[in-house]
Amino acid sequence: MTKELQNRLEMARASVMRSVLRELNASSVDIEASACISSDGYNHAAVLGQGVDSDRFGAMCASLLGLAHRTAQEIQRGAMSQVQQESRHDLLGFQKISAETTQGSGNPQVGPNKLTAHKYLCLT
Repeated sequence: MTKELQNRLEMARASVMRSVLRELNASSVDIEASACISSDGYNHAAVLGQGVDSDRFGAMCASLLGLAHRTAQEIQRGAMSQVQQESRHDLLGFQKISAETTQGSGNPQVGPNKLTAHKYLCLT
């Protein structure tokens, strides 16, 4: 596969992921922004507010989730699946998405029933 074809496929996947994130954001008035970030901080797709640096946001999400994962391992509490961070005004949610939590279509099986309390959502 040529580099150009790989780039086109990656752009097409990102477009599909952004559509899914827009749909997720629209499913609840409580979700204001969402992103799909790899464990190393690469931003695959994001629907964020104006002025939010998606690269920096991705790096911070990956860092926080990495620490949470390592903490769960250290105290032998099993695999980390979700992290919630509460601020004065909002709740920030991090949901681990893996092969077990995605449908054959590639859409995350996380929806408003599980995530309505989160203003900002980072899916990894």
